[in-house]
Amino acid sequence: FLFRISKLHISADTDDFKCDFSLTSDTDYGSATLTYLTIRSTQSESSGNSVGTAGGSSTGTLGNINIFKNVSADDDHALDGTLEIYNPSSTTFTKGVRSDIIGVRGDNNVTKCLMHGDIRSSTAVDKIKFYCGSGNLDSGTITQYGVKT
Repeated sequence: FLFRISKLHISADTDDFKCDFSLTSDTDYGSATLTYLTIRSTQSESSGNSVGTAGGSSTGTLGNINIFKNVSADDDHALDGTLEIYNPSSTTFTKGVRSDIIGVRGDNNVTKCLMHGDIRSSTAVDKIKFYCGSGNLDSGTITQYGVKT
């Protein structure tokens, strides 16, 4: 699956944009064993560039993946990018996941967040949800594309 995130605006300043996966046929999110790493590259008008800052990593059963931390909720700021999951219906192999998101953080720095990892299970991914830690997704679109093999 490919998810295209376009002009996504959140309601709460400095909130985190997250995703989660369910491996069962109900709403049991947080059941996936995830291994991932997020890297941030930042451009600031006042202090220049910061490249390759670790934005979070984890191993083990988690409630979510932080795709973009500390999002700015200013009226003219939004997130744009993609999230991909490979072989989500496989009952044999782990599932690769990666994202590439550009937006503005709460400190007004333009940031590109890259995340890559995998879902360590041979169970098919049943559901994927996108959400914020404490606020709402105000506006924007998340469009899902699938590839039939």
